[in-house]
Amino acid sequence: MRRRVGRLWLTLAGLALGALAFVWRRLMFRTTFVAITGSLGKTTTTRIAVPILSSSLPVNSTRGSNNSRIGLARAVLRTTYRHRVTVLEVGTKRPGALRRAAWQLRPDVVVILSVARTHTNYYPTLDHAAAEKVTLMSRLGKEGIAILNGDDPRVLAMAARSPGCVRTFGRSPQFDVWASDVSSRWPERLSFTVHAGGRSLQVRTKLVGEHWITAALAALSLALCCGIGLPEAIYALEQPETYPGRMQPLLLPSGAV
Repeated sequence: MRRRVGRLWLTLAGLALGALAFVWRRLMFRTTFVAITGSLGKTTTTRIAVPILSSSLPVNSTRGSNNSRIGLARAVLRTTYRHRVTVLEVGTKRPGALRRAAWQLRPDVVVILSVARTHTNYYPTLDHAAAEKVTLMSRLGKEGIAILNGDDPRVLAMAARSPGCVRTFGRSPQFDVWASDVSSRWPERLSFTVHAGGRSLQVRTKLVGEHWITAALAALSLALCCGIGLPEAIYALEQPETYPGRMQPLLLPSGAV
């Protein structure tokens, strides 16, 4: 009985916070709302995007990796008139969650990172997962921007569903922001050459593993869309440490890593 009452209160609290967040987001019309989703890499992308944007703009964002409905509503309600950008990590466990999030947030920018086999009890195939991810763009207006991972064919195909502008990133020259010379050989961290707007610059991050190239390129693409110069964005990208629990190197008392 107590569990049922507890669940009921959580549901009611979620609905109340969601309604407040819906109204508050409409009042924050001067703030650019960014929604980041994907089967993998949401937290790290948000973690490294925020300091890049914060180097030039007042930024609000998701705290930790709390991308639940209540966490999302709380993040929206923390937005104030001084914030130029609010960066939100948006997750899903069941079909319909991202469409509800899109309705609540009405994002100005949507970043989609990947489609992978997660939550397979609700998304039995990759196509089912992709169909859920694309709904985050359902409230993106004609002035909005979709930032898509071109290396993932299912994500790239979502470009046709975007009502606004599309920006792509990946490891091919066909994309708007792309990387070459990608390397992360231990103990070295992720480094690469980024190409964007006719410029090619070297990047040296503190991330461990080549797979983080997706997060790094997504963050740089977002920075460029928000008016931050490429050199400034790269400098800020090179500062953040890895997020706890995401390939975070830890030195043990024995000297092992």
